[in-house]
Amino acid sequence: MPNHIARLLNFLVRLQEHYPSIEDHLKRWRGKIAAWARDVESQTENRDDVDSLIKWLRANGDTTQADRFAQWQPYFHEIGSASTRHITACCVAIASDFIASSEIVLGKYTPQVPTFLEKVAPKYRGRYDSELVSRTRAEYHLGMLGTEILNRAYRQRFLSAQQKIVIVPPCMRAQPEDKCKAIQTRYGAKCQACTPSCRVHQITKLGEKRGFDVYIIPDELRVFGSGAGDSRLGVVGVSCALTNWSGGWDADEAHIAAQGVLLDYVGCSYHWDDVGFPTDTNLKKLQEVVEGK
Repeated sequence: MPNHIARLLNFLVRLQEHYPSIEDHLKRWRGKIAAWARDVESQTENRDDVDSLIKWLRANGDTTQADRFAQWQPYFHEIGSASTRHITACCVAIASDFIASSEIVLGKYTPQVPTFLEKVAPKYRGRYDSELVSRTRAEYHLGMLGTEILNRAYRQRFLSAQQKIVIVPPCMRAQPEDKCKAIQTRYGAKCQACTPSCRVHQITKLGEKRGFDVYIIPDELRVFGSGAGDSRLGVVGVSCALTNWSGGWDADEAHIAAQGVLLDYVGCSYHWDDVGFPTDTNLKKLQEVVEGK
């Protein structure tokens, strides 16, 4: 991606974070510019250095992943380009092995992804989330593995937290946004039990019995800025496999002890379906994560 395009897209991402009131407009511009940039990319020579990867990730709004790769940079600069190329080649080889082995072990969870990529994803051209919905099966599998790794890494910190909170995405509601009776609180929307069959309501009732609170939030951990560094707070985030693991990194950056639980499938109107349909998660798994089983 040309540097000036990458800088422009990264600027729009940062602008979106600071001015959520104009988020929709900025996302439309990001989508249009990124679509044009992909045409430019196809006509230029591919580059495999980590600097270019970081710029590309930031341009696509994948700030958390970019920050992780940026931590490698001082070491890479110290050892020189030849050694760096050797290390990145090893990483690519490991990734190729993971692609093959993960299809055997985790492929049963992602059989419809190739069909989606072929028939539906191309229609997202010009949208800011085109890169997200175009992820391969391997990236879903990597998300599943990443959530498990981070859950183990942050487990003891989470279990020692005094207050437990479960955050769920809006797509889990049974009612559309204009009919949902949830009220806004400091940490997000709080269910008011308007629909007994709603999964959010059921998780809220489970929380009342098991001693944890439940909130609906659309944008990961943005609402927890004031709770950063509070060792008494433990958060369980429920989201799709493509975003859950990076949310774990975001929580760690904010000094929040976190655990992740995956949605069984995607269905939100933000990304995956024009109308949207209620998503779900495994309540048994959620309870095990919250209670430390």
